[in-house]
Amino acid sequence: MDRRNDESAEDCDLCGRCILFVGGRGVQVAHLRRLVEARNGTLAYHDGGFEDGINRLGRMIAQADTVMFPVDCISHNAHDQIKKACRRTATPFVPVRSHGLGAFRQALDALPGAAAL
Repeated sequence: MDRRNDESAEDCDLCGRCILFVGGRGVQVAHLRRLVEARNGTLAYHDGGFEDGINRLGRMIAQADTVMFPVDCISHNAHDQIKKACRRTATPFVPVRSHGLGAFRQALDALPGAAAL
């Protein structure tokens, strides 16, 4: 992580919230987790139904404080399941413009209720 990312992390406190990220590329999960943990949060990950069962997604959403997913790298079925389950459980969901780390970082920093330090 470069200095710019460190400064961004210092400006945003997730106050222990759990972020569920659905979809994207599994190889990036460790990087996503570091970004969330640097902001005082935890990350849960579901691959959108490729290997993780789609039925498990609803249970994970119920345990998350916010659900995020990349609009360019998720199945239509997972997208629909996320929206339905989030509405049912009143869990906020945030579509992320792409599966890249920069887009994820921007979405994290813009989360409502993320405390500026």
